Amino acid sequence: MIAKEKFLANIEYVRGHWIWIGSKLSSGYGRAFSEGKMQPAHRVSYRLFVGEIPEGFYVLQTCKNRLCVTPGHLKPAQPIGPFGLKFSVPDAEKVRAIRKRLREPGTTVEKVAKDFNVSTHHVTRIQQGTYRIGREKA
Repeated sequence: MIAKEKFLANIEYVRGHWIWIGSKLSSGYGRAFSEGKMQPAHRVSYRLFVGEIPEGFYVLQTCKNRLCVTPGHLKPAQPIGPFGLKFSVPDAEKVRAIRKRLREPGTTVEKVAKDFNVSTHHVTRIQQGTYRIGREKA
């Protein structure tokens, strides 16, 4: 496991967030070398400052900031449902419907995600134009 001091040397404190300033993935998430391999920085932070991640769980950033590694902003989430996915993965038809809904005034990512039974991560990627059908993992 990476030493806490080395990990903390790669963060900057910004308005209540620990922002990862070290290496980053093309997806925008931070990455840190720990246990002999590169891993998402928020998962490393959770293990360092909170505890072990339950087997098969994700670590979600509740503040929705991909570079945030603040322990209090991280929570484990269990994948459940068909094929072990917490949410359905949007196909082309659902992506078009989500894009249409996002253009409606007053629509929130959270509401769209709930209505379409998809993750807020997928809705955000659709909104940003970075979602690729058939290449996403929940």
